[in-house]
Amino acid sequence: MKKLEQLIQRTPEIAESASSGLEQDHIFEQYTNVMRSLAEQRPLILVLDDLHWADLASIGLLFRLGRRLNKDRVLIIGTYRPDEVTLGRVSLRTGETERHPLDKVLAEFKRYHGEIWIDLGQSAKTDGQAFVDALLDSEPNELGLDFRQALYHHTAGNPLFTIELLRDMQERGDIVKDPWGQWVQGSSLNWQKLPARIEGVVQERIARLDADLHEALTIASVEGETFTAESVAQVQQIEARQLIRRFSRDLDQRHRLITGQGVRRLDSGQRLSFYQFNHNLLQSYLYHELDEVQRVILHEDIAYILEEMYADVLPEIIVQLARHFVEAGIQSKSIFYLRQAGEQAMAQYAYNDALTYFSRALDLLTAEQDMAERYEILRLREQIFALQGDRNPQHADLDLLVNIAKKLDESQPIEGTARRAEIALRQAAFAEVTGEFQQVVDAAVEAIELASGAQNTVT
Repeated sequence: MKKLEQLIQRTPEIAESASSGLEQDHIFEQYTNVMRSLAEQRPLILVLDDLHWADLASIGLLFRLGRRLNKDRVLIIGTYRPDEVTLGRVSLRTGETERHPLDKVLAEFKRYHGEIWIDLGQSAKTDGQAFVDALLDSEPNELGLDFRQALYHHTAGNPLFTIELLRDMQERGDIVKDPWGQWVQGSSLNWQKLPARIEGVVQERIARLDADLHEALTIASVEGETFTAESVAQVQQIEARQLIRRFSRDLDQRHRLITGQGVRRLDSGQRLSFYQFNHNLLQSYLYHELDEVQRVILHEDIAYILEEMYADVLPEIIVQLARHFVEAGIQSKSIFYLRQAGEQAMAQYAYNDALTYFSRALDLLTAEQDMAERYEILRLREQIFALQGDRNPQHADLDLLVNIAKKLDESQPIEGTARRAEIALRQAAFAEVTGEFQQVVDAAVEAIELASGAQNTVT
């Protein structure tokens, strides 16, 4: 061990020797012999972290050890970031980007030793949720399935992102300890707030992109976590094939910021090339880099592009269209798609989602604006409250419906009277489930009278 310590103390000399060629082979051979001697006494594990930052001499030593110790009881474990190696390294002599020296060594190791890699990025995709659960359960908590899935969704199981985001949420009170010492959700959760360390990592990775790729990725962040190259290309007004080439070669394989998700061709012949951000936090960072004006313009561009591209299968993206048109501030389109999204959710028994969409649409309608549309959306929302047994908001919606029906009766007597009869029946149903039987009779009688009046008017 003393010999090894002496060699480690001489590490600065190795770098100097690398440039002049003096003693390098001799020093490398001494390292090799010491490792071999130690391995004869007991199995040896050598762990080398952050190899992407290693200097040329250290990489040369790694190559020597990997070649000479292949029959000894030595396990060498090295960790590195593939994207750092793929990007190359700037030459101090020429100032130009050259092939990373570690890349050559890795290629040689693969040639001599075969598949000796464990891709932790791929492991995160398969074991990420297990890591999130294990991290949370390292301390007593009452954090349920929804929180755990959301944490995984935002970090993709990346250890650094998961640990930093969880620590930041603890510090700002998004999760707190209850009187029994267990972590629980606080009064509010802010998933969009990026911890400083994560923001620094993301910022550094984005800074490597050229202006065109940065712009393309920013546009993609507005579309969402999953996006299509065709929509981004239309916003940039460039040819889609050109952008796909850069997405796959640069952003996927080289920078590892996105991953291709496959290609789909619609009946119209439209090809859609799907990509996904590797981390939700990356998409969130890019999106929040935009100022309000940029966001509005990009949401509008993407909304109309998607509406045209998916014209034959609009139900598939109704929720997306509603979000983009709302963010773009285009009221008529927003209300239309919010209602469509609500009806779609209602048909799928997703009543809470449907309430959200209907309520948002009603918020966008002014008091006197398109009362017929307001009536229809209120009627749908009242039905959901009835199905859920939520009587107070149901009663409030019934009162609003009565007032709107009376106003519509003044301008559209036939339609207005029919609506008043319809609401009277809904009031009768409400009174029945709440045990107000006299009101059941009164409302039913009113419905019959209104229906008869409407029939006589038609006649």
